[in-house]
Amino acid sequence: MDVAVDGDWILATNGLYAVGGKLKSTVGGSMTNRVALDKAVVLASMNGSAATIIEGRWHPGTTNGSTSIRCAWLTNGAVLRGFTLRKGSSTADSYSYGAGAWCASANCLILNCTIVSNACFSNGGGVASGTLFNCVLSGNSARTYGGGAYTTALNNCIIQSNSSFYGAGAYEGTLNNCTVIGNAGDPFNGTGGGANSSTLRNCIIYYNTSPKAPNVLISGSGSVNYSCTTPMPSAGVGNLTNAPGFADLAGGDFHLQTNSPCINSGNNFFPPPPATPGPPGLPFVVNGLDFDGSPRIVGGTADIGAYEFQSPTSTISYAWLQQFGLPTDGSADYSDPDGDGANNFQEWLAGTAPTDHASVFRLIDIFQGTLTSVRWLGVSNRLYMVQRATNLVPPLIFQTRGSNIAGTTGTNAYSDVPPASGAVLYRVNTYR
Repeated sequence: MDVAVDGDWILATNGLYAVGGKLKSTVGGSMTNRVALDKAVVLASMNGSAATIIEGRWHPGTTNGSTSIRCAWLTNGAVLRGFTLRKGSSTADSYSYGAGAWCASANCLILNCTIVSNACFSNGGGVASGTLFNCVLSGNSARTYGGGAYTTALNNCIIQSNSSFYGAGAYEGTLNNCTVIGNAGDPFNGTGGGANSSTLRNCIIYYNTSPKAPNVLISGSGSVNYSCTTPMPSAGVGNLTNAPGFADLAGGDFHLQTNSPCINSGNNFFPPPPATPGPPGLPFVVNGLDFDGSPRIVGGTADIGAYEFQSPTSTISYAWLQQFGLPTDGSADYSDPDGDGANNFQEWLAGTAPTDHASVFRLIDIFQGTLTSVRWLGVSNRLYMVQRATNLVPPLIFQTRGSNIAGTTGTNAYSDVPPASGAVLYRVNTYR
């Protein structure tokens, strides 16, 4: 680090790195860090986190104190890839953040790391701030906020068995395609065992514990969409409360079973953005891969959780099929059991019921006056887009007049200013 310059790659061979350190400042104070990435460099292990360990230090006789050492400190633009960060701790004050890793901003990347058994006196037992891809955060603790992560962006991560008072798994974070399980809030008054005040998308947040909101607490900020948790969140769309159906819950295998309701039940808009590509032989995590490095979208729709099931037999959400008693083997995907002219695949996309011929997505009428009112039958868990074409000669060119229109169950309407003259063709699209 001392001789490196911004943009350099530093490669670390196998081993346990548990001596030395560098004093660096954060908000409210300074402490020693085993590794300090104080330049915008990439520090990468040669053979992954199992073989390359950065170990901090707990204060003797307790956990947090004046001799505590954090595992890693990252400046803006720094990247840490392929390490285990373990047994880091913070000083015993309210300004201590990130015992495993402290990041200067969301522009710090931590990739393919295992962050385990770190303890922070205040906020972020595992990590504070930064952006993580394909990491495991396990057995970390914080007295106040974010046992696993605090104000962190987490993508394709497993957040397991962490503890804190508020948000044992994550606090004020953004989580995409994560599995959040077995985290525990304070047993007397903790809130949000899995996540507190966080934005959750395509995530499994299940089997966490806390006296108040064992899995998810949304208090003034955050949202839950296309995720698997219980009870049903009071706000958000696409969520399900079914047990996720892990391959081996007791054994810690969080891959999905063949009949998991999480298969095809996510949203394709939410997979994480790509990290910066690396040089040949040392690629970063890229968009389109799950925790295993396998394709993220198989069967047309993203799964919920860190792992994508690689051999789905249906292209429809398994939770949706199971809700209506339909098989998940693909045999019913294009049948029309209620005879309303829409097959099961189309009914799923529209959010209508495949067993009720009156539940259908269709235009009702177009009323033209000073404003043109386009009306259609819709549902409350879908968004709509209204488009129009003014030239009815093929190829038709449609212009979007309204988008992200929140649906309601029953009649929906959109008012448009009509052109001065000529015929107009309207159409309404729905998307999840």
